[in-house]
Amino acid sequence: MTALSDQINIPKYRNFQFLGCKELIESLFNKQNVSFEILKDRIVYECAFVEPRLKEVDEFSVENAGYDDFEELVQMSLDNYIEEYSGQGQKDEDHMKAAVVNGIEKNRLFVLREGEDICSIVQMVNENHSLPMIGNLYTKRINETEDVGFICFG
Repeated sequence: MTALSDQINIPKYRNFQFLGCKELIESLFNKQNVSFEILKDRIVYECAFVEPRLKEVDEFSVENAGYDDFEELVQMSLDNYIEEYSGQGQKDEDHMKAAVVNGIEKNRLFVLREGEDICSIVQMVNENHSLPMIGNLYTKRINETEDVGFICFG
C-alpha cells in the first residue's frame, strides 16, 4: 500500500469519482487522510447456473432498441440512474442521451415490450456477445412486482 500511495497523490484530485476495489480505494484514501463519500458500492455477480423459466413470457418480446423510442429510453435511463445513485450521481440528461445513442448504434441496448409498451431496458457494456456483461437493467415501477425484467432478460 505504501508503494501505491507514494505513486498517487489523491488530495490533488477534487470532484473525481474513483472506481475499483472498495477495500483498496478506502485503504488508499485513509492512508492519505482524504475524506470521501461512497456514492455507490457495486456488487458484481457471476452466474454459474440458470434455472429454466417458470412463467410464460409469450406476451413479451425482446428487441434491439431504436430511435422511435428515443425519448422514453432516455427517460428510463435517467430514472434508473437517479434510483441507483439515490439522486447523488453526476450524470445528466445529455449524458443519458449520448448513452442511449451509443447503445442503439452498437446494438447493446435492448427493450422488453408487452405489446407496444416498453416494460424494461437492459444495456450490455462489453463487445463480447458470447459473454455479455449487463451494465443496467431497469424495469418501470408499474412492472417491478411482476418480475418481467428478470423473467425475460434473466
